Amino acid sequence: MDEKEVKALMDLDCFEVKPAGHSSTLDHDTWQKTTLHMVFDVKQSLDRKCHLVAGGHLVDMMDIQVYSLTVKSIGSIQLLHVISHKAGLEHLCGDIGNGFPNAYTHEKVYIQKAGPEFGEFEGCCLIIRKTLYGLCFSNERFHARLAEALRSFGFSQTGFNNDVWIRFDKSGKHYEYICTHVDNFLICSKNPE
Repeated sequence: MDEKEVKALMDLDCFEVKPAGHSSTLDHDTWQKTTLHMVFDVKQSLDRKCHLVAGGHLVDMMDIQVYSLTVKSIGSIQLLHVISHKAGLEHLCGDIGNGFPNAYTHEKVYIQKAGPEFGEFEGCCLIIRKTLYGLCFSNERFHARLAEALRSFGFSQTGFNNDVWIRFDKSGKHYEYICTHVDNFLICSKNPE
């Protein structure tokens, strides 16, 4: 299971692989070292899930933007249900699989020595290129990337909640809504798929 997670992160180009000992060439005034570990979970559906998580507790958060908005309250979701019912919209809920590793990091963080789960890269130095679960800035970077993607699809943030997005559908007759919470979403539309 952990090999599958590592392969997914490698396929998403989350790490820049450097030869063993490369960490000694990094400027340790600007680069920060962290560790990786696996977190295993069993969902309510009894599906098993694992994430390769960085040790965010080892990264200094000074001067790093870590705040990320989330949907203000259950009231926003309830309001979308009322609007959807009145307008005859359908709902689609889900989460964005491996959402965080879709955003690039601005911070300089590395892993000194890759573990055996990295196969041929075991012992190599890994430069973290994309946001990983566990890092203090990951949520903010993913939120910014998601907002950028939603804007590219023609959505705008609503005035009452920055995590409720709106646009006219292709016909121009109905509104479509997307409500986000970290890497989960609710789409309200005539055709939410």
